[in-house]
Amino acid sequence: MQKYGTILTYVSKGDGGSLTPPDTRRSDALYIAAKKNNESAYKVLNKGKPILYVKWSDSMEQAPLAQMGSPSLFRKAKDGYGLVASENNKGTHIYLWDSDDLLTFRNERRVLVNTEGLAVEHPRIVYDETSANYQLFWKTRNGQEAYVSIASDHLTSFAIAEQHDYPDCPIAGIMPDNADVREACEFAVTKSEYDRFIQKYAPVVNVGIEQLDSIILQSGQPLPPLADRIELTYSDGSTKKLGVCWNEDDLRQIDLSKPGAYPLNGTVVQTVFSYPFIPERADPFITFNEDDGYYYATGSYYPESDPSTWSEAAMGKVDYDRVTLRRAKSLKELRIVEEFDIWVPRGEDGFVPFLWAPEIHKINGKWYILVGAKEGESGRDWCSTMVLVEYTGSIEDMQDGGMLNTRNWKPIKLEDSPCSFDMTFAEINGVGYYIWPNQASLYIQKVDPIDPAKRIGKAVKIKELEWPFEYGKHNINNSDQGIVEGAAILQYKDNIYLSYAGATVDKYYCTAVMTAKAGTDIMNPDSWTHPTYAGLSSEDVMKLEGDQAHCGPGHNSFSLDEYGNPIIIYHARPYPDPHTGRGVGGLHDPCRHTVVKSAHVAYDGTLILNMTPEEEVLPIYKNIIINVIVAP
Repeated sequence: MQKYGTILTYVSKGDGGSLTPPDTRRSDALYIAAKKNNESAYKVLNKGKPILYVKWSDSMEQAPLAQMGSPSLFRKAKDGYGLVASENNKGTHIYLWDSDDLLTFRNERRVLVNTEGLAVEHPRIVYDETSANYQLFWKTRNGQEAYVSIASDHLTSFAIAEQHDYPDCPIAGIMPDNADVREACEFAVTKSEYDRFIQKYAPVVNVGIEQLDSIILQSGQPLPPLADRIELTYSDGSTKKLGVCWNEDDLRQIDLSKPGAYPLNGTVVQTVFSYPFIPERADPFITFNEDDGYYYATGSYYPESDPSTWSEAAMGKVDYDRVTLRRAKSLKELRIVEEFDIWVPRGEDGFVPFLWAPEIHKINGKWYILVGAKEGESGRDWCSTMVLVEYTGSIEDMQDGGMLNTRNWKPIKLEDSPCSFDMTFAEINGVGYYIWPNQASLYIQKVDPIDPAKRIGKAVKIKELEWPFEYGKHNINNSDQGIVEGAAILQYKDNIYLSYAGATVDKYYCTAVMTAKAGTDIMNPDSWTHPTYAGLSSEDVMKLEGDQAHCGPGHNSFSLDEYGNPIIIYHARPYPDPHTGRGVGGLHDPCRHTVVKSAHVAYDGTLILNMTPEEEVLPIYKNIIINVIVAP
C-alpha cells in the first residue's frame, strides 16, 4: 500500500462546559481528522462533531461503560475495514463495527476479551497474514501490562490473552484542540481512501461559479430575458442553482439604440436571514401554497414577552392558546407581515388549549391545519388529541386572503388519534401518510384518501431511540431523557428526507435526518437510513459569524425558496437565554424563535443543514458581471 495520508480517530476532551462534558457519552465517541503526508497538522472533519457513538443501551448509572475509549481503525483480511474501541478503557469487552467504505459503520457488537476482570485499554487490531488471524493488542492496569488476543472467527470472539509487547504508534501530527491525545490513533490511507474521506467529511464549500457569456445585440434589438439563476459548484462535486438579482441602475444605463459595451452587475441571492426570523414562534412550519402563490407560516404560540418581567407561572397561563397564520409573496416579506389568529378555541368546538405544533397541509385536495389540542369545554390542559382544522372557504376567497379569516376554519377530531402532538403529513407518489411520535419512536400510517380524519392499514414503527445525541442531560448527575419527535418530510430530487428532533428541549435539542430513495416503500423501516450523528446541533449555531448566537436547533419543517432550493425552518433559543428564574429553557420559556436557512444536497445525496452562508457562496463569487454589447 502506498501511503498518501493519515486519518486520526480520537475521543474528545470535552468543550469545557456542559454541552459536551468530558468522559461522557457525548465526548467519548468517534471524532475524526485527517492530513496528507506532507502536512504537519490534522484538519478537523465533520465540523468537529463525532460521526459515530456507541448505541444507547441504558442509563449512565446502569451502563457506565457504554461509551468509546481509544477508537482505532483496521483493515479487514480481504475487502473492507473495521473499527474497534474499548469500554471507556475500563471494561472487559471491546466494541466492534464493520465498514465497507471507511465512511459509515454498521453491525455494532460488544465482544468479551477476558474473564479475569482486566480492563481492556487502548485496543488495536491487526490482521496477520502469516497466521490468517486477527491480533488484538491491548493494555491494562493503567498501561502497565500489555497482551495480545487472537480471533480467527470473523471477529466474534477472542482466544485467551497472552502477554505481549504493545505496538506503540506515537502521533506524528499536530492534534486538533479538542482531541484527547491519550485516546487517539493514526490510520494510514491511500490517495483514493483519503480523497473519499475528505469528500464526505470535510466542510462542503463553494469553489466555482458558472461563467456567463456576454450578450451581443444588434442596434435596436431588444434585450433578451436575463438569467434569473446561476449554477455554483462545491468542493465535494455537488452543484446548486441560486438566484440572481440584476442591478436596476445598470439596466437603465443600457442604451439599445447606441453601440457600445454596457457592464451589468448582479448579486447572487441567498436564503440568509438574521436570527430570529420570527420571534417567539416555536415548532415553526412554513409552506408555499400553489393555489394562491403565497408562503404561509405558523407555529406554537407565545404572546410577546419582556425578559425582565417574564415568569413561568404567568406564561403558563397564556401560551399555546391559539393558532396563528401569516402569508406573503416572498420569504423576506413573510418575516414582517401581520399575523392573524385563525383558531382560538375556548370550548365552543369541543377543544381548548394547549394547541401544539400547528402545521398547514393540503390533504386529499383540501387545506387543513394539523394541530394537537385538548378536548374540553373550558380551561386549559395538555394536548389530548390531534385535530384537523379544515379551510372551508373557496379558492377565490383564498386568493383574496381568506385563509387568514377565522370564519373559514372548522375543526375535526382525528379519529382514534394515536398521539396528541407533533404529527405531520406527507403526500408521496400520490399517497398520503401521517407520521407521529409515540414513546420516543416515530410511526407512519397511510391516510384514508376519502376522509383525512381516518387512517387505513397498519401503523409501522420506522425509528426508535438509538444514540446519545437523542438524549439530553445524559450524565450520572442528571436524569436521562430520550426524545424523538417533530418529524418533517422533504421530497427533493431522488431522495425523501425525514428529519426529527432529538434530546431535551433546551441546548441539547438537535435535528437529524433519515433518508429513503424515491420510489422505495417508505413504510418499510429498512428503506430508511439512520443517521449516526445530528445534522444540526448547538455546536453549529452557537458561534456563527455575523449572527446572534443561538442553541437547541430543533423541531423543523422544510420548504423551497423562491428559486426551488430546499430550506430548513427550525426553532432555537438565544444563547445565553435572556430570561432568568424558574422554568428558563423549558416549554413555557418563550425564547424559542423561528429560524430560516438554506439546506444543501451533497454529492451523495446527504442533506447538509449546517452550511454557513460563506460556505454556500464564496465572497469572490457573491457579485457577478456580464457585458451587454450593442453592435453597430
